[in-house]
Amino acid sequence: MNYTFHIAKRITLQSKRSFSKLIVRIAIAGITLGILVMLMSIGIIRGFKSTIKEKLNGFSGQVQITAYHPNTFENNYFIRRDLQTEQKISGIKGVESYFSYASKVSLLKMNNRVEPVVLKGISDINSYDFILKNIVDGVRINQSNEVIISKIIADKFNLQLNESALFYFADRVIKIRKLKIVGVYETGIEELDRNTLICDLNLIRSVNDWSDNQTGAYQIKLKTDANLENVIDDLNNLLPIDQKAISNQELFPAMYDWVELLNVNAKVIIILMLLVAGINMISALLILILERTSFIGILKTLGAGNAAIRKIFAYNATYLIGLGLLIGNVLTIVFSQIQIHTHIIKLDQKSYFMSYVPIDLNLMDFVWLNAATYLVSMMFVYLASLLITRISPLKAIRFS
Repeated sequence: MNYTFHIAKRITLQSKRSFSKLIVRIAIAGITLGILVMLMSIGIIRGFKSTIKEKLNGFSGQVQITAYHPNTFENNYFIRRDLQTEQKISGIKGVESYFSYASKVSLLKMNNRVEPVVLKGISDINSYDFILKNIVDGVRINQSNEVIISKIIADKFNLQLNESALFYFADRVIKIRKLKIVGVYETGIEELDRNTLICDLNLIRSVNDWSDNQTGAYQIKLKTDANLENVIDDLNNLLPIDQKAISNQELFPAMYDWVELLNVNAKVIIILMLLVAGINMISALLILILERTSFIGILKTLGAGNAAIRKIFAYNATYLIGLGLLIGNVLTIVFSQIQIHTHIIKLDQKSYFMSYVPIDLNLMDFVWLNAATYLVSMMFVYLASLLITRISPLKAIRFS
């Protein structure tokens, strides 16, 4: 057996010094806490980002096909439906489903209160699975005189299911529609919920005096493994000259930019925790070296070189780091699974856009964070072990 490994094993596992045991436990606890905090931070930030993006993409689709005009819903610009083009859209790699829709600004009047809202008319409500999953009360629309409102609007106007409300549309003449409230939805993102209502596309067509082959835009849902840029390029290549395909990120640039800023928080946390783990290890190793000064002097007297002695403490540090990483990984898996399955840690949905803390971890997170922690810690261990070269055998023995 390698004598350096044998000695390292004895001083690590069979040490009878109570102070050494305390230092070892503190070092292990520091590594455990560091990897736990880093993994949970990455998981929570990625979970938060993916949840926000999922809601944005679900509400508006990853891709939209619109007319080459600004303010489409205000100026009644439309797209003429073409069955041949729609068939080509369905055949594009990465496209899972799509439906046509049109939006229209209206004034909602109820109980002597008036509020501007946007009515989003859907051609096939059954294809709008995101809204269907987020209906918290009532049912889906079945007729053109029905509407699904957001919980924010329902609370603001004190509206109830099966109640009717008046909607005023201002074009060349004022048009009024009386719509029945059949459902209430809630996405948790105020920017989406505060002024958007869901209705049938035929309602918007009747207000705009459109025919059955006219619509405002197409909303496209992509497959999980779809390449967004490739899909947009393929769509733009086949669409007529008066239409374009745009990503959802172009519709909500501020929201996406804000979500991406969370990466900065993750980087800061990881850097700080890696430094803490490294400083924790260098402190622990320095104390262990100083406590075993006489032991180091005896080894040098017996002919052991600095490299061999440093290897002993490197083995010691590897054990401490490895045990800390193991415990930290296990705790991370346990805590994350508890939260994923029970949602025990709640959030204020109005402030955080979701009702619980989301966690999204994958295998590569464990791999690279464990590797980074080990490498940084061992770098600090190497710096601490340089103290061994300055220990004189004679002085060390006298000191004992």
